[in-house]
Amino acid sequence: MGARYDNIAGVQHKVSKRYDNINGVWRPVSKRYNNIAGVWRQGYSGTIAQAHVNLDILHESYLREDGSGRLGLRSTFYDDDPSNYSMSIDFYFDEAISIARNGTAFQLLDMTATSSRATDGASIYVHAYNDAGTDYYLGYIYSSQTPYGLKNPVKSNYDVVAKRVNVLFQSKLYATSNFNAYYYVDFPSGALTIGGKVINSIELI
Repeated sequence: MGARYDNIAGVQHKVSKRYDNINGVWRPVSKRYNNIAGVWRQGYSGTIAQAHVNLDILHESYLREDGSGRLGLRSTFYDDDPSNYSMSIDFYFDEAISIARNGTAFQLLDMTATSSRATDGASIYVHAYNDAGTDYYLGYIYSSQTPYGLKNPVKSNYDVVAKRVNVLFQSKLYATSNFNAYYYVDFPSGALTIGGKVINSIELI
């Protein structure tokens, strides 16, 4: 992940924070601002993250800058089914976030799931990495019959101060000559939380 540069008052600066021009003054900000009827207001309350979606062939996952998105898996008859399919998202934080042991490491507060020929439900696994790159396996959630078990929180196995969090989504799919197999989890802005913090401003990398 390379350095980021912003043009601040005509000068290129290497920055780890985002800057907005508020009433003619460039300020480092941790929240996005909107000009509403001539008044600058904070547009949301949340945490800024950079994120990279790791995709395999035929997976249909994405994130949007407002924190909404889809965890998506799909298979066709030409793939080697039944097999476990997975995708993951890496979240990076300029300012490390604290995740407490037995606290909520990851949760989708709201989601809609659709699936076909997902033979063994779906799981979400969460890993965190500190500033030294040490890998902490925080935990997982599993949903079999009802997909709404995926709304449950992933409880952390450790106390960790994380600079990076990896979220992996997995399901066993079984496509046939007549039917493709898929599992989609869609979530709106404001639903995605990491370490109990709402992630609703994302820079895609």
